[in-house]
Amino acid sequence: MALADGLRRANRLVDQLLRLARLDDGAEARPASVDLGQLLLDCVADHVVLAERKDINLGVHIETPATLHASEDEVRVLFANLVDNALRYTPSGGQVDVRLLNRNGACVVTVRDTGCGLPPGSEGRLFDRFFRAAPPEVEGTGLGLAIARRIAERNDLGLTVENRRDGQGTLATVRLPA
Repeated sequence: MALADGLRRANRLVDQLLRLARLDDGAEARPASVDLGQLLLDCVADHVVLAERKDINLGVHIETPATLHASEDEVRVLFANLVDNALRYTPSGGQVDVRLLNRNGACVVTVRDTGCGLPPGSEGRLFDRFFRAAPPEVEGTGLGLAIARRIAERNDLGLTVENRRDGQGTLATVRLPA
């Protein structure tokens, strides 16, 4: 079991390093018309098993339809990383909500969790490669948010991650271009 877990973690690390290298090599993204609502539904569906295993209530709410001109594969990875992080840092019995909203005429996607939140002083380093703001018992490579930030930049998306104002976890926000 320990060997299988080690191999799984090593495989994940190699996959993330290769993805980051491809994003950094300067190759152009292949933009296409992306139905963001459907992409988010698919992304949440891909994480249902992990959520159930951890006894986390994983929900999605599509308030408004949105089409994005971006690399579908890259945007899928961005949201998969955000949902995966939210699930990793949320304890059993917690909640993760993915929402596509219209705020003052602009489309916004939020991933909100009831996890451990960000430790003080970590906000400035969240998107650094290999930086981990997580407690030591939470598995991870420290590359997920670095990859998400790079994808957001390549596709003209705004990305922030911060503690929730109510102190009950984190809030990741992706702002679509006008």
